Amino acid sequence: MPPGGIGWQNNVRNVGHAIETVKLAIASGPMYEYSPNPEAYHCPGDQRMKRLNLRQGWAFDSYSKAGGMNSVAWGGATPIQTYGEILNPSDKYVFVEEADPRGANWGSWVLNPISHTWVDPLAVWHNWKSTLSFADGHAITHRWLEKTTLTASQLGSQSRFFWSKAKDDRDFLYLEPRYMWKGSKF
Repeated sequence: MPPGGIGWQNNVRNVGHAIETVKLAIASGPMYEYSPNPEAYHCPGDQRMKRLNLRQGWAFDSYSKAGGMNSVAWGGATPIQTYGEILNPSDKYVFVEEADPRGANWGSWVLNPISHTWVDPLAVWHNWKSTLSFADGHAITHRWLEKTTLTASQLGSQSRFFWSKAKDDRDFLYLEPRYMWKGSKF
């Protein structure tokens, strides 16, 4: 959730003030002790903070936590609670680049591993690539292959999510086994 909750943009005067408001919220968040620089939460490829209208998809924070990592129970998939529950930490992503169509990256990035469907689109700011960071601390830039993945990332607020996995969707087949949740067989 963005700083101050829903409607936080009503309390800021301009983009500069919005950036400072978000940085203060980041500094008071639980991850700040591990990464104590607000700039680490913004990807230079994410141009949303340059929008002058704070209500049209403006955002500073570029990354979202994967919902199965102690965040969101979605469609019957219960999130894990501790690091010790992560099977193969070098193969399970914790953060993804997300361009939430509501603006700031509210909540977490989710896919539904029970019904095998997408829920949220990814942000694709790097020539058909996005950054993922993993539970063991490494990060990668991964190239997306499917037109549906790229289209969903570009549609932003016009996109409706919850699309079904195509039989041979290479992007979903890459992400699903790396999405950690209780009961994951991967």
